[in-house]
Amino acid sequence: MYKYFNKILIILIAYNALVLSIIFIAPLSIKNFLWKITPYNYKQVLDFPLNLKTLDLRYKYNQDKILSFLKKNEYRNNLDIDFWNYKFNILNINQQYSDEIQEAFYKTFILSKNNGNKNAELKNYFLINYFNFDKNYQDKIIEKF
Repeated sequence: MYKYFNKILIILIAYNALVLSIIFIAPLSIKNFLWKITPYNYKQVLDFPLNLKTLDLRYKYNQDKILSFLKKNEYRNNLDIDFWNYKFNILNINQQYSDEIQEAFYKTFILSKNNGNKNAELKNYFLINYFNFDKNYQDKIIEKF
């Protein structure tokens, strides 16, 4: 038993050393490519070592850079309301009601069911921007009201 534990521990340490070296040392293009296989969620990529949280969101290039990392992390954060709310806010800066922003809004709305303040805020946003949503999303959101 101890023999296997030792090997597993060595493998885990080697894996973490490899992943951390990729995050801290590798260029951004490699980080973007390998981000799917790392065990970290979107909050780690926004903070240190990439500091994407400090980018000026007025520029489309910076928004696209953040969204590319968020897209690679969707499957890990599918049930995280903060993830979908952050993605919705980044997408909402341009005010282009694409399928992507509508999907982010819908998932944030569904996950905010137990958060009264956030749910009321999203309902208000939806009512103000009702005509900007596609008929399909209008029906889906109204069904969950």
